[in-house]
Amino acid sequence: MDVDSLNYLGYLAKDRAGYHESQARHKSFLAVYKLAQQELTALLGKSKTSEPEHKVVSETGEYYEQADYWDTPELTAQVYSVFSIVSRQNGSDAYRVRAEIRYKNPVKPAATINSVANPKQEAAAQRFLTLLLTGKYADSWQLVGPSIKQSATYEQYEAALAPFFTKLTDTDKGVSLFMSGPSINANGQTYAVYAYKLNADAASPPKTIFNILFEDFETELIGGVQPQSRMEKIPISK
Repeated sequence: MDVDSLNYLGYLAKDRAGYHESQARHKSFLAVYKLAQQELTALLGKSKTSEPEHKVVSETGEYYEQADYWDTPELTAQVYSVFSIVSRQNGSDAYRVRAEIRYKNPVKPAATINSVANPKQEAAAQRFLTLLLTGKYADSWQLVGPSIKQSATYEQYEAALAPFFTKLTDTDKGVSLFMSGPSINANGQTYAVYAYKLNADAASPPKTIFNILFEDFETELIGGVQPQSRMEKIPISK
């Protein structure tokens, strides 16, 4: 389950810059989190680890965060939320409630989140992401589909992606597939999404995710890219 206000915006940074949810909406996000928490508790019992909602301050803004984690012999599960308090007007705000279940036994195909993966799309997504991570934006532009090229020039495309990818160090640049599956946008269109994590990122959930999107389950042309970073906690001065 993924409730994310930014999913209803465009995929480029320029489409998200300046977007800010009112604090009146905070209670609605808390209600969604509570519902997901109750459903997982009914299925799995009390969470193994619980982080009550708390305020976090970082260089990219101020936000509320909370999380619950479960761990059983068969699976791990989590629900977490983040809600920005002060907008930085740079597209880095986050408003999200996400619940995930991951089965430990790979022989259960009905339960795996990667059951819809297309090997050709996965290879194309990996190739595209590798080009971005190595700063080869012009080469990556050749792999994107018409929906991106109709909505942005190459210069806008590079300007939106470069600030995120250039700050990664060389040790960050190994990636592996984290999950894949369908996603539906606000217009009801279904995308195939391949989410990658940095190999050096041992956090759960990962601090950084790269969502590579395709407009159907057969095309090998990239339909969108969504780098997402979960902000680090920094002690708040009293």
